[in-house]
Amino acid sequence: MKRSRRLDRIVHLSSAAERRAALAIARAESELQNLEAQRNDLRRYQTDYLQRLTAGDHACVAGYEAQKLRVFVQRIETAIAGIDQKSALMRKRLARERDLWATQQRRLTVVSEIAVRVRGDESRATEASLQREIDDLGRSKREFQCV
Repeated sequence: MKRSRRLDRIVHLSSAAERRAALAIARAESELQNLEAQRNDLRRYQTDYLQRLTAGDHACVAGYEAQKLRVFVQRIETAIAGIDQKSALMRKRLARERDLWATQQRRLTVVSEIAVRVRGDESRATEASLQREIDDLGRSKREFQCV
């Protein structure tokens, strides 16, 4: 098997690895966006419940209900803190995925360039071989005519 064929297989495998790395980035970005959306939703809920709690009409909110609202707002705050932790981890994961993708991209570029160079070398070698055969054929015809 020619060297260029072997390198073509390596290029194909490198390309597939680069695509997988790009998909991993897309998944991580999507998960991060989902976490951010959840956090924003929880912030809105928290704001709404805090407005109810601090509304000017305290007569509408009984002591027990006010306590329930405070507990609920605190649970929302705990959930937001959990989402913030998950978001921080996801950002780190996203950075790792991007680094991996960049490495795969560089590898693919290098291997592709090598494959192109090897194909060119093989092509020049084939052309030189054909030219030698043509030259040899021409010499042998002249030698045959001279005899």
